[in-house]
Amino acid sequence: MFLGTALSVASVKIVATVVRDMKYIRRKVGMTLLASAIIDDTVGWTIIAITSSLALHGQINATILVQSILGTALFLLISFTLGRRLVFVLIRWTNDTFISEVPVVTAILIVMGVMALMTHLIGVHTVLGAFVAGILIGESPILTRHIDEQLRGLVVALFMPVFFTLAGLNADVSILADPRLLALTCGFIAVASAGKFSGAFVGGKLGGLSGRETMALACGMNARGSTEVIIASIGLSLGVINRDLFTMIVTMAIVTTLAMPPTLRWAFSRLPMDEEERSRLERETFEAKVFSARWSGCLLRSMTVPMASLPCIWRG
Repeated sequence: MFLGTALSVASVKIVATVVRDMKYIRRKVGMTLLASAIIDDTVGWTIIAITSSLALHGQINATILVQSILGTALFLLISFTLGRRLVFVLIRWTNDTFISEVPVVTAILIVMGVMALMTHLIGVHTVLGAFVAGILIGESPILTRHIDEQLRGLVVALFMPVFFTLAGLNADVSILADPRLLALTCGFIAVASAGKFSGAFVGGKLGGLSGRETMALACGMNARGSTEVIIASIGLSLGVINRDLFTMIVTMAIVTTLAMPPTLRWAFSRLPMDEEERSRLERETFEAKVFSARWSGCLLRSMTVPMASLPCIWRG
């Protein structure tokens, strides 16, 4: 169960970055690809949390399975209803009470820690609580770009290097010199890719996408990235997988991530833009220019007239 989940979860970060860099983020396939990756990631973390709970108990029975599933479902329900409002209120209160922006970052870290502890008390892995906390915090209406950049800087400069350093210490690439383990790693890559391509083709056809659109969807969903490294690290810490299997999963993640950009670029190059999509993109570009022009006009007028005239921005 753990290995199957590890082979199936795509990386939202990789998908979003590549699609944005290729300037396909507003294309129909690009939006479908990003939405699919987000859903895939959310479902994958939920499954990992439940699987980790079963691994901690050392056995699989109906009671443990039902307890894990119901506990996870209840946690998600409360988080996206009452918890969502509480997170918004806490961030707003911290932002309005303190002058510095540092307390807001501290409040965000506290929210992450509390929600991770809640999932631990439920009996599922703490990564689910941290993941849901990230979703709720990202939806906060008053989370400014500066605070977001400070938080990302903390993660990139501190947490991420420590995590990947530990992951690198646990990986032993020399095991791939063994022909049997190398063949097994190639099998993992083949199974992971086949699962993504078949799932994307079936989903694309059911969703009414064309053959070329489903090919682009399949190529984009085949990226694993850091998500698989996190999942493999969880499995290694729980004793579900050994060091050799950890190395093979990490290798699979690296290979599929490196293969995703060129294959997606190739798929996008074969994907013509239909008339409906072209007119939609032109309309969105025109509306963005009109909004920018109105905003600039209101801003210039606000420099020469009383502040009471500022509501013209909203009327515009």
